[in-house]
Amino acid sequence: MAGIGKLKFLQGNFAESHRYYSEALEVAQKIAQTEEGNHLFIAIHRGLGKLYEKENLLRKAIGEFRRAATYIEQSRSTLQVEQFRIGFFSDYSEVYQRLAECYYQLYQQKAQPGYVDSIAYFMEMSRGRSLKDMSFRKSRIWRTGENPTYRKYRATSQQLRAYQRILRTGNFQQLPGAQRDSILNRIEILRYALLEYRVRLLEEDWQEGASETGHPQSVTDIQKELRKMDAGLLQFHIGEKFSFVLVTDKKGVTVIPLSIINEELENSVSELMTPFHQLNQLNLSTTPFRADIAYDLYRKLILPIESQVSLPHNLLIEPDLAMTNLPLEILLTAPPQQPIYTPIEDPVYAKDFLQHRYIFTYSPTAILIHPRRFRIGEPAMLVFANPFGADEVLAKTGPLATPNNRSSETVRKRNELREGISIDRRFTPLAFAEVEAAKIRDIFPSASVFLREKFTKARFIELVPQFNIIHVATHGFVETSFDAFSGLVLAPDENPQDDGFLMGYEISDIDLQKCDLIALSACETGQGELIAGEGVLGLPRLFLGAGAKSVLMTLWKVDDQFTSELMPEFYENLLSKHLSKAEALAVAKRKVLNARSRNDHLSVQHPVFWGSFVLFGDPGSKPIYISGTVLFIGIGFTVIFLGGISIIFIRLYRKRR
Repeated sequence: MAGIGKLKFLQGNFAESHRYYSEALEVAQKIAQTEEGNHLFIAIHRGLGKLYEKENLLRKAIGEFRRAATYIEQSRSTLQVEQFRIGFFSDYSEVYQRLAECYYQLYQQKAQPGYVDSIAYFMEMSRGRSLKDMSFRKSRIWRTGENPTYRKYRATSQQLRAYQRILRTGNFQQLPGAQRDSILNRIEILRYALLEYRVRLLEEDWQEGASETGHPQSVTDIQKELRKMDAGLLQFHIGEKFSFVLVTDKKGVTVIPLSIINEELENSVSELMTPFHQLNQLNLSTTPFRADIAYDLYRKLILPIESQVSLPHNLLIEPDLAMTNLPLEILLTAPPQQPIYTPIEDPVYAKDFLQHRYIFTYSPTAILIHPRRFRIGEPAMLVFANPFGADEVLAKTGPLATPNNRSSETVRKRNELREGISIDRRFTPLAFAEVEAAKIRDIFPSASVFLREKFTKARFIELVPQFNIIHVATHGFVETSFDAFSGLVLAPDENPQDDGFLMGYEISDIDLQKCDLIALSACETGQGELIAGEGVLGLPRLFLGAGAKSVLMTLWKVDDQFTSELMPEFYENLLSKHLSKAEALAVAKRKVLNARSRNDHLSVQHPVFWGSFVLFGDPGSKPIYISGTVLFIGIGFTVIFLGGISIIFIRLYRKRR
């Protein structure tokens, strides 16, 4: 009946749709308090909500959508595994988006503050839900001990690594076709077995009582955090009929309509960004920048905000799904002289990038805003770079002391996947990654640096929980089916069961609570599957879920030489000049925009070079470092002062008696 009600709605027969939904609701009442009943109630109330919304009966629509949301939350609370919650909520996040749109329409009719609060609440409820949950609790898989499920999980992961090692270090392509197929089939079986055992472990973890879920911060709480950073928050909603942005700063919240809908934005973003995602060493010099689209998107996404609000310099962006892979920095604030530019053309447009005007940080949810102002002592920094043996590096790039002897592949690229499995895990050494590491150590001599064969997975997993800044310069690979099988390329050690790949499921098990920043100086580390209600499922989300405060990531393939110049500049700003993470990156990019063309006559002001690097998570604030000695002296004086006050009060008390 509910299905027929939906069909009648799509046909425009609203009266019949009402009748079928009402009859379905009567039937559903008979199986209330069951999981099947919950799903029926969600379908019926969502359908009725759409009906009332279509008839412009907004308050009735809100009532039905809120009833649907109640049942969604009830069902979601019973799901014990993060992946199940993601899949379940992706189907129902639309209910919260429609609630936000209904309150937006009411706000347009009468601008009441309560409507703004409701818009903000339901927008946040529709985004990053699983990531919110992860921020409330850390999975305990990494300390579950030797229970039977964990033993099977470990054994399966060891077998999987052994087979993946064959793909990377063995002569896989030379094997007979039947043997190659057998290896790939075995890998596929092991992957699904590993996921099964992981799900069981997560269920056991949930049954132990760690079932807390994250909820949106209030507007007041968000404003408190924004004041610490002197920043503003832009939360975009791009719908099929209504698009708007919530602008939150220390003064309050402003709702601003936008004149662009979802389909139009998706098409524009695709035209602008697709050439960058097709980058390789052969087409770098001819990669087009659609300057006309960059200006048009500025007019439709940012200019309406600037015309009503005086935006602060620091902006935290919570994008809608359609604009997830769009770095706002590359938008142009003035009409370009011509529609398309390549890196070999004069970058007369460079002065008009939005990058000059604002400092951007991106986040799927405002719950990640937690800047730490005071820090004790210097940060502890860990650098991993170029996980390839010396013989391999020298054979392909020549002596590293001669940077001009560059690899034939200077683009840091991710490994391509075929049918979900990478069948060729041989990666080109990154000569400039070592140059990058050397420059970083010059800036911060106390950094612990591991290169080539010392950049092993065992060392990485052992050391990273102890450091708060982690820099990784290597290749990455993305699996869009399961982010558990995305990963980073590290050096394999002598263990035959070590493939040298840091997989997504292994990242999730690392304790990164001390990590303030992890910089993934690889390619396309911000890529992954786009999921409604969650955002991008990829490496940054895995690191944030493991406890890291923020991730510096890339949205497309990056030039090896350019990266080796930009990243040290970023760390100079962060560690020597003590800028915030977001400002350190912005200042480094602006220096690039003021630079000249490099020696191969390519203009590094072209956004294909610098636009890929974005900060994801907490933007941070300018830190105030307190040395251990100063802290010790301060505590000593405090103890003496409090002790003196206590003695005075005791003496006064005795005299009165």
